[in-house]
Amino acid sequence: MILLLGGVAFALCVIYVPQTQSVPIPVPQSSVQSQTVEAAVTAYVIGPNIEYKIPVGSYQAAYTQLAGGTTLNIYASTMEPLDFYVMDQTNFQQYSQGSSSSAPLIAHIGLQYSTTWTVPYSATWYFVFDDKQPINFNKVVLVTVSYVTVQPQVQYVTRYYYVNQTIQVTVNRPILPANDGQPAAGVVIVGAAILALGILHNEPQVQESKRRRARS
Repeated sequence: MILLLGGVAFALCVIYVPQTQSVPIPVPQSSVQSQTVEAAVTAYVIGPNIEYKIPVGSYQAAYTQLAGGTTLNIYASTMEPLDFYVMDQTNFQQYSQGSSSSAPLIAHIGLQYSTTWTVPYSATWYFVFDDKQPINFNKVVLVTVSYVTVQPQVQYVTRYYYVNQTIQVTVNRPILPANDGQPAAGVVIVGAAILALGILHNEPQVQESKRRRARS
């Protein structure tokens, strides 16, 4: 009986059988998140680089409705000299009819000119290019008038991360498992000891059996 118990205990620790266990594995994931930011946006009143042809000895005008307090970025380029004005509607009517106007001369454009100008009040404003030094052909001017506003914009950000997912795998493990091997090792030792004890316990019975057979 002792021999049988030792054999069973020893076998439980050394015989491996297929077993299913859960194993966590990291799986890449991503998510898209939105956020609102303030962004500078350039709006064009004229342009960019709109071409105007100035008749010999005359003028060319572009007009638009502007809100007071708006700061404009003005850029103009020409190969021949031109006078540049910014006028409201009243001054432009006087100017176009040949009457005196209170609109100040903004610049005498040579090759290139750039400046900023703040609209004093909301109205229709005229950008006038005047050829007061005429030559024998039409002059050409390239004009850009713009302003910058701050507007909310939605941006999308992709976030990458890992999450653990569990999969089932089959491994060969002893019938009597142990997390760190020490309990199983103890059982093996105990099983081997019981097995040896069983052998020693049965040895006298074996010898007595041999003697009986010899006498007979």
